[in-house]
Parts: sequence; structure tokens; C-alpha cells
Amino acid sequence: MRSVHVPLRGSLAKFTEGFADKLEVPAGTKDVQVFDDELPGFGIRKFRKGGKDGTPIDEPCRSGPSSFFVKFNVGKRNGARRWAGS
Repeated sequence: MRSVHVPLRGSLAKFTEGFADKLEVPAGTKDVQVFDDELPGFGIRKFRKGGKDGTPIDEPCRSGPSSFFVKFNVGKRNGARRWAGS
């Protein structure tokens, strides 16, 4: 999984309604992962829309599916849980 920092004009990445729809997958990557600064471990992963009608890999993309997840530690073990998104 590739994690990319998405600058939000100097503000914190606070997830609000519609945040995932506005999130853009940068050119040259297949997905982008962003964490909420107020809820530790909570994030959104947005994918590039694939297939024949998808955006070319060398162009930024906003029209792909997204999913929400939580990363956590229990002792020395790491874990993650995903929820279906749009």
C-alpha cells in the first residue's frame, strides 16, 4: 500500500462530508491514503478508476472508489479494519 501526503492548503486533514469525493489520486500512482489529524489511525484510501473508461495513470484522478479504515496496535501487533466506501 502506498501512502501519499496530500497538502490541503496548510490546513489539517479534517474529514468532513464530501472529503473523499474531493480527494485526488496523484498522477503516476494507483491510490492515495490520507489520515485524519483529529482521529488517530482513521483514514481514507482512494483508488484510481480503472478499466477502459478509467483515467490514464499519468493524469490526476478524482473519480475512483474509496474506503475508510482504522489502523491500530495491540501490544506488539498491528492491525487494520476496513469499511466499504463509495
